[in-house]
Amino acid sequence: MTILDLELDEDMLLHVESRVRPSLWTPGDHARASQVKGLIKEAVDKIGEISRIRAVHTIMPVEFLNGREIHTRAGSIMSRRFARLASGSTGELFVVFLIATLGQRASSLAEDQETLLSRLVFDCVLSETIEIVVQRLEEALHRDMAVCSREMTSRFSPGYCDWPLEGQRVVFSALDASSIDVELNDYCVMVPAKSISCVFLAASSVPSATPCTFCPLEDCAWRRDTHTGEF
Repeated sequence: MTILDLELDEDMLLHVESRVRPSLWTPGDHARASQVKGLIKEAVDKIGEISRIRAVHTIMPVEFLNGREIHTRAGSIMSRRFARLASGSTGELFVVFLIATLGQRASSLAEDQETLLSRLVFDCVLSETIEIVVQRLEEALHRDMAVCSREMTSRFSPGYCDWPLEGQRVVFSALDASSIDVELNDYCVMVPAKSISCVFLAASSVPSATPCTFCPLEDCAWRRDTHTGEF
C-alpha cells in the first residue's frame, strides 16, 4: 500500500478555474458573470492555500472472476460490466484500488460560505479540484503500468453503472483509509465529502478503457469514450 501527500500546483489550479467557469456562466448578465468569476478565483485561491491532498493506493491480483464479479482478497467487485471487461483481458489480472481526498478543512469550505451563490461556486470548484487530482493520479498510474508492460482501464467507482454504492466496503477493505483521514459512514458515503474512491483493471492487454463498451445506453450523460475513458 502506498500513501501519497500531494500539492496543488499552479497548472492544476488554472485547469480547475477554466473547467468550472463554463458550467457557471450566466450569458447576458454581466454583473452576475463578473461576480461568479470573482468567486471562482476566490475559491481556487483558498483551496490552493489550505488543501491537504492525500491519497492511498494498492494493487491486488484477481483471484477469480465470473460473469457477475471480480474477486480479490479484499472482496468482490459486483459488476457484470466490469467483470465482462476483465474476462476480455489477457495475461495476469490485477485490480488497483485508490482513495484520494482534499481533506476535511477544504471539504467544508462550501458550507462556510454565507450566500447560496458562493456555496454553489465553492462546491463546484471543490468537486472539480478532486476530479483533476484523481485524473493526475490516474495518469501517473498508467505510466507506472506501462513500465511493467501492462495496460490499465480508466477508473470505475462504487455507484457507477451497475456497481452498487455498497462496493465502497471492498475498496475500504483493500486500503487503510484512516491513514489519509477518510472514513466511510453507515450509508457508504465518504467523509470528508470531497473524496473519491475507485478501482482500475490492469493486465497485459485490456479490450477497452471502460465498461461503457458493454452498455446499451448510448445517450447516457456519463458515458465514457471506449478508448480514452473520457466523458
